[in-house]
Amino acid sequence: MTLTVLLASSIFAGYAAWYALLCAVAPYGRCRRCTGRRNRLDRRHRDCRACDGTGRRVRIGRRLYEYIRDEHQRGNR
Repeated sequence: MTLTVLLASSIFAGYAAWYALLCAVAPYGRCRRCTGRRNRLDRRHRDCRACDGTGRRVRIGRRLYEYIRDEHQRGNR
């Protein structure tokens, strides 16, 4: 039982560290709504509302990091 808990927690910690590194190195990911495709030439379709037609979005982990950083800066003023 202890080995299973230790293995599960180490896998979770490893994934969290990998995601934090990914958010630091590449804060933008492909948009899930339009899957990164842009329809600029087709006038019938509008730009994606989630990414404003760029095909890129800010990752959730990066948003969380910036929120925590801003709250810390506001608290230390």
